[in-house]
Amino acid sequence: MALNSEQIDILTSEYVAGLYEQMEQDVINDIARRVRKTERFTETAELMAKAMREQGYSTGKIRDAVFREVTTSPDYMQEIAENTKEYKQEVKAIIADTVAKAKIENNELVAQAGTMAWNDDMQMWQQHDIDLKKPSNLSQLRKAFEKQTMGELKNIAQTTAFRGTQVSADTLNAYTRSVDLAILKAASGTFTAREASKSIIKDLAKGMRTIDYKSGRSYHLDTAVRMSLRTGVSQLAGKITEENMKTTGASLVYVDAHAGARPEHAEWQGKVYTYEGKPSKKYPDFKESTGYGTV
Repeated sequence: MALNSEQIDILTSEYVAGLYEQMEQDVINDIARRVRKTERFTETAELMAKAMREQGYSTGKIRDAVFREVTTSPDYMQEIAENTKEYKQEVKAIIADTVAKAKIENNELVAQAGTMAWNDDMQMWQQHDIDLKKPSNLSQLRKAFEKQTMGELKNIAQTTAFRGTQVSADTLNAYTRSVDLAILKAASGTFTAREASKSIIKDLAKGMRTIDYKSGRSYHLDTAVRMSLRTGVSQLAGKITEENMKTTGASLVYVDAHAGARPEHAEWQGKVYTYEGKPSKKYPDFKESTGYGTV
């Protein structure tokens, strides 16, 4: 179920296309593992498949690839479908009962959460590729990658690990690609940040223990990976927001505020700024006021 020609055209880079192909296989393997264990498609498996569909993949093809991985008979495939539907209906009934009780007790938060249940039928698995000619997660992420890496489409986290240190090119490339793959997994929504970092830490730990930086600092592998992942996903989200603002023509931004911020940060949080256009006393320049984009 490799990338189709339209997806490759959008990605434009063999490196990024390779990351997507690796993510695709990891998703299939993970869903297959869950199917073997539970004999049905779990909610997590469906959420992963749904996230892949938003990247342009066909959920039907994902399902077929999962069954090839599980190497099941047609009878067993039918059993999986029936078990999945039965389980969904059971969960839907439990949620409906919980919502009804919550409304009696005026617990709106619980009642609203009840609407988040996934489909009780197999409809999601019959959905096919989305139209990639329209704005999509795939095209948004590719543009964000391009902006983040200044067109190079490599080292999405912009990590400085191993620079200026005595390490082989193979080691540097392996670390960079692994972190980029983790960022793609987390940013696409196919895996949680914890799952994405855990999988690559496990792989890298076979040959690495610490990550050295040009500054002379050294971090344990898990700390360095999580730091790079958090930074990379945050920066990609910023690039996507910038692109969305250009598309919608938005000129003002609101910076959120959080408790415990550094004093020099707290002074510009919780305010509205001018992102595009002429700043004013009421709405000063966003980048100048916040230092956005600087280290």
